[in-house]
Amino acid sequence: TVQFVATTPSGGAPIWTLLEGPAAGSITADGLYVNDINGGPGPFHAVAIDSVRSNNYGEATITVIP
Repeated sequence: TVQFVATTPSGGAPIWTLLEGPAAGSITADGLYVNDINGGPGPFHAVAIDSVRSNNYGEATITVIP
């Protein structure tokens, strides 16, 4: 597991998602990433979207090391 943190330009809460969907694992509304046992090494991408201005977002690359 990895805890991601994001600060948005608007100051609103980030909306977390995984670009590859469920194949990448899961990410909570608080940015806690979990790679499930069926997930591969990636790379995967965690995306934080500004909840106020959705055109503002940031992306992190995730590589899982077994």
